[in-house]
Amino acid sequence: MSNILHSQKPIDADQLLDVESQQRFYDELVSFLCVEVAHQCPGVERHQVTAFITGKLSSADAYYEGTYEGGHELETASDLDPSPPDIYDLDISLARGEKPLILRDIHFPAADERLGFDYTKLLKLFPSLHFFNCHFYCHSFPLGYTSTKVRFESCTFPLAWQVEEGSGPGKGQVLFTECCFLKGVTIEGNELEQSPVDEAAAFFKDCTIHEAVTLRKMATDIPVFANSLDHKPEIDKILVEYCEFESRFTLANAEGIREVTLTSTVFKNKFAFIHCPIGKLSIKNVNFEGLADFYESSFESFLIRKSIFRDFAGFEDCRFGAVAENKGRIQLRYVTFYSFINFRSAHFLLPVDLRNTNRSESPNFLDCTFSADARKGTDRESFRIIKHSFEAVGNRIEANHFYALEMEAYRRELRAGANQYGRHWRLWERLLVSLNFTLSRHGQSYWQPLLGVLACAAFIAVQQANWLAGWVAWPDSTLWLIEPLATALNGWASGVIIFRPLYAAFPGQEAFILLMAVLLSTCTWHFLVAARRHQRR
Repeated sequence: MSNILHSQKPIDADQLLDVESQQRFYDELVSFLCVEVAHQCPGVERHQVTAFITGKLSSADAYYEGTYEGGHELETASDLDPSPPDIYDLDISLARGEKPLILRDIHFPAADERLGFDYTKLLKLFPSLHFFNCHFYCHSFPLGYTSTKVRFESCTFPLAWQVEEGSGPGKGQVLFTECCFLKGVTIEGNELEQSPVDEAAAFFKDCTIHEAVTLRKMATDIPVFANSLDHKPEIDKILVEYCEFESRFTLANAEGIREVTLTSTVFKNKFAFIHCPIGKLSIKNVNFEGLADFYESSFESFLIRKSIFRDFAGFEDCRFGAVAENKGRIQLRYVTFYSFINFRSAHFLLPVDLRNTNRSESPNFLDCTFSADARKGTDRESFRIIKHSFEAVGNRIEANHFYALEMEAYRRELRAGANQYGRHWRLWERLLVSLNFTLSRHGQSYWQPLLGVLACAAFIAVQQANWLAGWVAWPDSTLWLIEPLATALNGWASGVIIFRPLYAAFPGQEAFILLMAVLLSTCTWHFLVAARRHQRR
C-alpha cells in the first residue's frame, strides 16, 4: 500500500496537492476501501467491492473514465463475478450492518472537486464510517446531506474545522471522541437554524480543543459535551451565539478556559461549569430555564448582563477574580433571578456589583469572603443586599459585619462626593459617619469605645488634679479673653438642667463637665451597641 494515504499533507488548506498526487490518493483510497470492506465484511470478495464502488459511482454519473487501481484499469461491473453477494446484496448488507466501516491512520488532504478526484464521493457510498486516528488537512468534510453516518475517534484536525450538515454518527454514538482540534471547531445551524447533525449522543467526548469551540445559530437536543468523569478537558475558548439547547450543557474539571462567551441563547435544561478555571466569563441576553451551577469554578473577569435565571443559580465555593491584581469588577447588570441564589463560601477578590439585579428570594452568602480590594471597591447597595440576606434568616452577626462594610462604603461615597462637589457638600453627614467609624468602626469594635471611656476618665482625673493644684494655668496676658469666654460657656452649659446636680460638685467647670459627659455617654453607647452586636441570637 502506498504511503500517500498515511503521510502528512500540506497544513495550509489553500495549498492543494498537485494533480498527480490527488489522483494517486484517490486511487489508493479506492484500493484501501476494497481491502477494508472485504476484510470487515465476512464472505465478501475484493472484486465484488470493486464492482460495488464502480457501479455506485457510475449510477450517480460521478465516476470518471480511466480510474486505475494499482496501475491497472478497473474492470467494469459486468466483467466481474456476478455471483452473490452481487452489487445489490452488498449494498443491502452494508446498510444493515451493525458495525461501521473503520478507516484507520489516513491523512486526508483538501479535495479539489474541479479535478474529478473528490474522494468524498467514494465515502458517500457507505452507510456508516468510523474514522480512527485519521488526520484531516481541510476545513470541513463535505459529505452533503446523505444517509452516511460519520463519527471521529482519536482524529487530529490541524486546521479550523467546520461541522457540515449530515446525518451524524447515529443513536448512542458521539460525533467526536478523543479528538484534537488545533485551530478550533465550529458547529453552525442549517438554513432553518437547526442542528447540522441529525442524531448523536453528544458532539464532543474527551476532546482537546485549541483556540475556540464555536456554536452558532442552532436549536438542538444533542448534548455538546459528554466527557468521562476522570477526563480533564483542554479547551481555550467557548463561544455560543443565538442557540437553543434542549439537553444538558455541562462541563467539569477543565484544565483552563481562557474565555467563555454566551450571547442570545436559551438553555432549557441543566447548565453547569463544575470546577472550571475561566479567564473571562461574559453572559449577555441569555435565559437559563433549568438549573445553572458554577460550583468551585474561578473567574478572572465576570459579567452577566440582561439575563434570566428561572431555576436555582449556584456559585458555591467560586473564586471571583482569580488574579488579585486585576482591576475589574464582578458585574451582574439587569439580571433577574426567579429562584434561589447560592454564593455560599464564595471568595471575592474583585469588587462585586449587585445593584441592578432582581431577586425573588434572598441569596445565600454564608461563609463568603472579601479581599481588601473587594471591600474597598464594592458599592454600598451591594453590601446592603448581602446584609439583608443574612437578616432574612436571622443571622445577626454576619448582618452586622456587612452593615459595617455598607457604612464604610457609604463613607467612601461621601468622600468622593466632597471631592467632586466641594468640602461643604453634606458636611454634617460626613462628620457623623466618620465619627461613627472612628469610635467603633460602625459598631464592630467594642475595644475602641472602651478605650475612649478610659481616656475620658483619665483626662477628667488629670484636669481635676490640675484644678486643685494649679500646675498649669493660663498666662495673665490671656485672662482678659479667657475669663469672659469661660463665664459665657459655663452659663450656656448651666442651661442643660439635667446636669445641675452634677454642676454643684464642680462649680466654675460646667462647660467642661458637659463636654466630658457627652463624650463619655457617646463612647458608652458605642460600647454597648458593639457588645450587643457580638452576641449570638
